[in-house]
Amino acid sequence: MPHQVKSTLPDPNDPWVVPDERHELYLDFTLTDQDGQRLKLSDFTGKPMAISFIFTRCPLPKMCPLITATMANLQRLTQKAKIGNDVQLLLISYDPGFDTPTRLKKYGTDHGILWTNAKMLQPDETDTTELLHELDIGVIPQANGTIGHFIELVLVDHKGRAARNSRDTIWNNHVVLSQLKNLISEMISENQPANQ
Repeated sequence: MPHQVKSTLPDPNDPWVVPDERHELYLDFTLTDQDGQRLKLSDFTGKPMAISFIFTRCPLPKMCPLITATMANLQRLTQKAKIGNDVQLLLISYDPGFDTPTRLKKYGTDHGILWTNAKMLQPDETDTTELLHELDIGVIPQANGTIGHFIELVLVDHKGRAARNSRDTIWNNHVVLSQLKNLISEMISENQPANQ
């Protein structure tokens, strides 16, 4: 039986966490992006992140295909709002044994992802369980090879701290855009010299 620890993520019923109450996440997990580049999730700190999870074999159109298309729409909203360069949008596979970088890139492209401020990521198989646990993501492997999961979106601030966890239903991109702007404002404010 795995050891249960208190979640470091916000309560989905009270989703926004103010900076002083945020907990730093462990993000030193190795992943491979859609172009085959090896990196750490911690490499993305320094900018706010929106992170969600999919697998390309998902048979349900209102789950992973919808998640990916919604992230693509969020990407376009960030570009329209001129904050695209200030945020990172990440889709991480639940199924790293099958979801190779090539498969992830095709899947993302087919669902409208542009390879600017968005990445599709294949975690190391040995790290996947720990990564999902750290981000408080629930999965249930099924006997038929599919994966039972929620729709999740985790917002992480520029310091690698969890600010929001949206769960169960597809997120509202206009709300997320507003919250990403809040995270950018926090980042700018913290980076300004004290005498300004």
